[in-house]
Amino acid sequence: MTEALIFEDLKLVAAQLAGFLVLEASGARIHPGLLVSAEQVYRKTVDSLKSARVPERHLLAAAGKLGSALTEMRIGRDSLALLDSAYAELRAASRAIPGVQMVAFERGCCAS
Repeated sequence: MTEALIFEDLKLVAAQLAGFLVLEASGARIHPGLLVSAEQVYRKTVDSLKSARVPERHLLAAAGKLGSALTEMRIGRDSLALLDSAYAELRAASRAIPGVQMVAFERGCCAS
């Protein structure tokens, strides 16, 4: 798996976790079983990252933080800081890996 695909999968996991946090903030209770899909993508991606000859350091850091965020969410603890830190690592990876990018909403039409 290429770094670009690993990046996209980690970004997908981060987006899923962010969605769960939004739902929780609205008062919804997230059943731990809903995390299964994110965990499956995460495990597959980490396996690919581990098999890379020289994995990109920001991807490694993002993966570690997303793994911690998944653990925290599974036991019902706040994972916002971990998720925010994982996004920061993904933004750094997007500058280091050719052809990948994060979507920047701060310049969008609905930014405040």
